[in-house]
Amino acid sequence: MTASGTLSALVLCCLVTARAGAAGQGFELILADHPASSACGLAPLEDGLLVACNSPQGAFLLELASDGRVVSTVRSGDASIASIARDSDGRLAILAGSEGSWVLILSGDGSGPTGAFDLPADPRFDPVGVCPARDGGVIVAGTVAPGAFGAILLDSSGTFSQPSLFRVADFDRASCVTSTGDDGCLIVGTTRSQGVPGAETVVLRLDPDMTFPWCRRFASTGMSSPAAAISTRDGGFALAGAWTSAEGSADPLARDILLMRLDEAGSILWTGSYAGLGADSAVDLAQLEDGGFAVLAGTSDEPGEWIGTMLLRVDSQGGEIWTRYYTTRRWSCPEALLALPDGDLVCAGWTDPAGLGAEGREGQMIWVLRTGPDGFLREAGSSDEGR
Repeated sequence: MTASGTLSALVLCCLVTARAGAAGQGFELILADHPASSACGLAPLEDGLLVACNSPQGAFLLELASDGRVVSTVRSGDASIASIARDSDGRLAILAGSEGSWVLILSGDGSGPTGAFDLPADPRFDPVGVCPARDGGVIVAGTVAPGAFGAILLDSSGTFSQPSLFRVADFDRASCVTSTGDDGCLIVGTTRSQGVPGAETVVLRLDPDMTFPWCRRFASTGMSSPAAAISTRDGGFALAGAWTSAEGSADPLARDILLMRLDEAGSILWTGSYAGLGADSAVDLAQLEDGGFAVLAGTSDEPGEWIGTMLLRVDSQGGEIWTRYYTTRRWSCPEALLALPDGDLVCAGWTDPAGLGAEGREGQMIWVLRTGPDGFLREAGSSDEGR
């Protein structure tokens, strides 16, 4: 399959609400001219950040300077962005689409294919993420109808392979993927058997040759919705999601953050649960230089009435070090986290300063926050922002 289109760069002229301190002190950015929009992914640039965004008018990429200034935008078509990833060679892979029509957009250092590639429509494939593969290829992983885990390889010539499938039970559903560091990937999701209540967390290892060497099922962890997975420096993995803290409870506030640490074979090393304001759910995580983790989560003390952003810091064994709440906005919804080489943390998602969230998406604005390693936003002449 050949490239059907390429990205085009446009200069962005916009009304921006921004608060920035001196260099290295962080910033908060709110884009006011993109109503009903949100940031859904982050990638590092040499002198700034790349922010993947969705809006009713289509998806786009923002390039930000290190102090939060908007430098430019790159339009990526009418579809919504589902995943963005940058590999060690600088290639950028963007997965975008909706309702069974998906496109993989590649851009970067010139190795491998570059352009927009329509994913095969048969069998029906619902992808959730992308990972770099061997020899300049890209792996796209997700769920294949009628309900199996699957992955497709786009090789360096721009040709897609037949899907590699793995069925665990009656209803399999992928939720996130991460690179294994050796040109393979880890697929994380849930599975459920017909007539059996509840779902199990599933972790699948996909090798570079597109085979599945192992599958792990975790029924006792209670992770009802795995949301993020990363590879760790020791060759293992970490997962983050949500779990119901009171078994069988119908109380929507009885939901906490769950963090799972796995070794290279997928066996559990430790798990940790962490409570926020009430109804809490992790959305992303990152490993830090000291081996510990930062976890980004949404939190609420009154479901349907208030949403806030929570940033959690734990050590390499899951011990909680600190928790920060960013609640100066009535409504906010985090979606992506990035740990920078200097130790700073970047959160992105949307915020609704006017508090219109209960009435629809009209008040949503793209929100990006860069904090120091301690989770605080320090501005020249002002007090700390995290709580």
